[in-house]
Amino acid sequence: MHESFEPVPILLSRLFDREIVGIPLLEDMAAEVYGELDAVSILHHDDPIRVRKRGDGYVLRMRLPFASRDDMDIHRRGEELVVRVGSYKRNLILPQSLKRMVVREANFAGDHLEIVFGRGPQPADPERG
Repeated sequence: MHESFEPVPILLSRLFDREIVGIPLLEDMAAEVYGELDAVSILHHDDPIRVRKRGDGYVLRMRLPFASRDDMDIHRRGEELVVRVGSYKRNLILPQSLKRMVVREANFAGDHLEIVFGRGPQPADPERG
């Protein structure tokens, strides 16, 4: 669990012997989970997806731990970028700056996937005809 979610803090609680219903039981569980932490504070800051300008194009960077090139598929569908890893799929609506660009390449940098977008003719979309 720690390896999968690092660096997000993991807060633990014991398995209660009854369903947590009502304010008193919620308070008991909150005290166990949060301890001295403020329950409304932000415990981790992260940008799960970043877009940065690079040269005359852009790079979309997303964290994908445990993914490998072998079980990944990336393609455009209209204004969406479809990223499939194994049986998991994520459709990303592209920001305006990337909608007019084409995917040039995709590579891993550590546990991040970097997708390079550049200018050029938009390839034909077989689904749009």
